[in-house]
Amino acid sequence: MTPEQWAITGANGYLGHALRADLAASSIPSRGLARSGGAEIVGDIRDRHAVAGLVRGATVVVHLAAYVHQGARGRRREAECWSVNVDGTQTLIDALQAGNPEAFAIFVSSANVYRQQDEPLDEEAPLSGRTPYGRSKLEAERRFQAAIAAGAIRGCILRPAVIFGPGAPGNMARLARMARSGWAVEIAGGAQRKSIVPVSHAVAAIRAVARCGDACNGEVFNVAGEALTIHEIIRALAGERMPRIISLPRWLAAPAARLVPAVAAYMASSVLSGEKLARLPGFHPAETGAEALSRLR
Repeated sequence: MTPEQWAITGANGYLGHALRADLAASSIPSRGLARSGGAEIVGDIRDRHAVAGLVRGATVVVHLAAYVHQGARGRRREAECWSVNVDGTQTLIDALQAGNPEAFAIFVSSANVYRQQDEPLDEEAPLSGRTPYGRSKLEAERRFQAAIAAGAIRGCILRPAVIFGPGAPGNMARLARMARSGWAVEIAGGAQRKSIVPVSHAVAAIRAVARCGDACNGEVFNVAGEALTIHEIIRALAGERMPRIISLPRWLAAPAARLVPAVAAYMASSVLSGEKLARLPGFHPAETGAEALSRLR
């Protein structure tokens, strides 16, 4: 049996660091590609030579590299977002097809590919890509799935909700800073429900689909975590020091949401169904969302 050898794009990102630490704890060797130092291969996901070197000899390839947490407003930034997320994924597909088609590739996409709706979203829910980032991820998924369907590569897709943990960027970090400041802003009472994913939960999902291999080939899995309201999230972040809450009506927050994506993220519910992933053997998340939130205080 061939020993495991993992290759990870975006290895210096938040999830990349957590995944490599988990693999190291299991004595599983890995190598990473990143645009800055600290990875074994320094390069851009669109660099064909670097990506070919990364995947050579790997048994599992995890695609984390993405244009994210940078904003994609304006033509230049939208073009860069598309180039990194779509062209970069195509570069990986080409490298796998040409040099290592037997590797099992795991593409970590995003819940942003779904069309907004109130009920929990399963893997068959309508797709649309509501933002430039979401549209780029959706196109990258389509190319990845087409390559699998053609038998050019092997792999599956994960669609995580908001991944968080100590030191993570994004909206959860903003909420944590608000909770610690003693003041917090909610929209319409903070009743919006959000699926939130502890970083350990996302790592467990990657490890689980990698173990299943052929049984997961061509499949898509939500990584849903736990669904909490914005108010419940703030309470969990605050602990005993509950901040004073300013509740804004929707009509007052709507103009700001059109200009600031972070505000828009707090206005609507976004809940994923994680039932399909939960049925995989060996998928055992280490902590609940509420437990992980308490570590951000």
